[in-house]
Amino acid sequence: SIDWSPGSATTATGDLFKVNIGTNGTTTGNLFNVADTGSSLFSVSETAVTSNLPTSFTSPGDVSIAYDLNFTNPTSSFITSVAPLTIRAGETFGSSDLTFQTYNKGNIIADTEALSVTGAATVAGTLDVGNNTTISGNLTFYGGARTIASRLNTTLTLGDSQTGNLVINPTGRTAFYHTTPLATVDIRSNLGTIPVASISGATSLAALVVDQSGVGDIFTA
Repeated sequence: SIDWSPGSATTATGDLFKVNIGTNGTTTGNLFNVADTGSSLFSVSETAVTSNLPTSFTSPGDVSIAYDLNFTNPTSSFITSVAPLTIRAGETFGSSDLTFQTYNKGNIIADTEALSVTGAATVAGTLDVGNNTTISGNLTFYGGARTIASRLNTTLTLGDSQTGNLVINPTGRTAFYHTTPLATVDIRSNLGTIPVASISGATSLAALVVDQSGVGDIFTA
């Protein structure tokens, strides 16, 4: 053991313990190695510091790492905490991206009761929602043609008992069963066994109201 216990207040001007390898020296082993029955517990070489024991940093303050964290366990790796956890990218004055990346067909899985996004979110690929999702703002699709669809021949419902008016494309054209509308609302069916459209109701007013305030025909066959 090394014990330095001055009899009075003393300030050392150098290192208490120092291992130095000179310019002309080299080693294939370690400069410093703590072992237990021949197995290294902690070692310092010319290229790396290696710890073979769980390491605890218990003092207040941040831990600074200049480069990458590389988890080498080929089975699984975890980042866990006993309190709310924040991953923050960049400086307070910057606008740095936070990227979650996988290789090939790997997915990013949020195993949580709810996923909350307080700002804008951009999805360049497929957004697969396996349960209910609530959006408090607008849902906007950018780029080319986009599709909202259900799978396995299940019903796709827009709106419920708490939905107000449903507005579809208020400034453009709307097509049903095709992609090139020739009118404000264009319905074309290729099924020869059912009607193109059916209107039914149980109302004390007219089942269909047609108001043509222009100069064109009300109906043209």
